[in-house]
Amino acid sequence: MGPKYIITDLQKRFEFLVIPIASIILLLAYHIIFSVFFPANNGNIGHDYSYFLPMLLDGYYWQLNNGLFTPQWFTASFCGGIPAFANPQNLYYSLPQWLTFLTDPLSAIYITNLIFAALGLTGFYFLLHHSFKTSKTTAIFGAALFLFNGFYASRMMIGHLTFHAFTLIPLVAFLLIHKPSNSNFLNNALFTSFAAVLFSYMIYSGMVNLILPAILTLIFIGLLHSLIFDWNKMFWLKLTISGLLGIILSLPKLSSALAFLNNFGRTHYSLPGADNLWNLLALSFKSVFLQPPADTVNEVMTNLQWSLGRHELEYGISVIPLIAILIGLAFFIRHKSLLNKPSPQQWFCITGLGLILIAPLAVNYYTPEWNALLKRTPI
Repeated sequence: MGPKYIITDLQKRFEFLVIPIASIILLLAYHIIFSVFFPANNGNIGHDYSYFLPMLLDGYYWQLNNGLFTPQWFTASFCGGIPAFANPQNLYYSLPQWLTFLTDPLSAIYITNLIFAALGLTGFYFLLHHSFKTSKTTAIFGAALFLFNGFYASRMMIGHLTFHAFTLIPLVAFLLIHKPSNSNFLNNALFTSFAAVLFSYMIYSGMVNLILPAILTLIFIGLLHSLIFDWNKMFWLKLTISGLLGIILSLPKLSSALAFLNNFGRTHYSLPGADNLWNLLALSFKSVFLQPPADTVNEVMTNLQWSLGRHELEYGISVIPLIAILIGLAFFIRHKSLLNKPSPQQWFCITGLGLILIAPLAVNYYTPEWNALLKRTPI
């Protein structure tokens, strides 16, 4: 065994450890940055936890008196008595609630934050490396950007606890796209079933107001994958089946929530929107790539019922992806061989991607006629 063989063997062993070590460092950095907000140095915590911390305690006392497997149909602890299970944002069947059975609510919230941050990092890495065939370096770089996205961290800090399942989206996309090495019926069924369970968890954990964006994101990822590679029929089949299975698993929650919501009208909240296209594009660009424009948003948005805070504009992924996009665009234009005429399938994917990208802009644009149409949309 010569020195060259020993060096090669050490390199392989080191390469095997690079990703786990990098992941641990990233999660440790995440912990160092955000642990100071649970609680903050002044002893405070995000204001929306004033809703969810009592809810976790309510769930704890329910299982203490009624047992772990008795559904929390109703609670007398809020508003003199209201439905609990039918509340779309009730999270009795969620990790933070289950952790509250073992520890205090604040610790349960922060442990949930770390666990789902790790799931987001892992899922995004698998999605890039195994599904989109990027290098390990590129995959961990992309996963790091996703880990530190402003949306998840800010929502967890401010108290939007039901958004913790947001980080499951990359993992669901990986399960739907990835073809196991032994791609038989059983393996595909297991991947699809696991995706369905994650869909169902999103609903039971109270993330109902992000279900539509999550579905659009998965469709976007599927179209992007089909644009780069061949059309993946199995992805669309698995997406459909897992979605239907997820709905079936969630029928008790969905049916009771819809029955509960039918008692409330849709006229109590005014939909705000940017007053012109330029302001809308500027707000969106700053929110994603630069600082959230909290100082100007209430000036350029019209039909506002309540002022918008900084945390409601936190979607940032930093300027780094923008630089990568510009470099990639320059590379694409320089290599004219890549500028072949798109096939009908590719045109379909490009059109679908464009429509999904326009959707968030469209629903945040205001004209009286458009606003009235959005208000009538049954969502």
